[in-house]
Amino acid sequence: KYKVPVRQSWTLRALNALLWPSCLLQDCCGISVPRVGKMLRWPLSLPRLMAEAERRTKLSDWARDESFPGLYEVAVARLNETQPTPVGRLIAFDYLMRRLMTRLQVIDRAKSKPDPRFV
Repeated sequence: KYKVPVRQSWTLRALNALLWPSCLLQDCCGISVPRVGKMLRWPLSLPRLMAEAERRTKLSDWARDESFPGLYEVAVARLNETQPTPVGRLIAFDYLMRRLMTRLQVIDRAKSKPDPRFV
């Protein structure tokens, strides 16, 4: 199996080095570091991400369909298998959080202003 090495710039390496102690405290001791503690918590779990998205948007209607939770659960499971660096954790958390928040906002907007062509 061929793997391509990831080339990291010196700034990314420095940021990873600064965040490793926070990750170790979080993973080994359960101590959450303020401001980045929620984002560095690992492994990710979909219920925790959904709860955080609800807290940030103050919305809670997910309008579940046949593909909604399944695809996100697969994505979260794959991310948990990879064991990313601290910066990778932040990027994964931010990406999934933005997607979940956008879903909540789109569902809320669709319910509040239905398109007259489809009513």
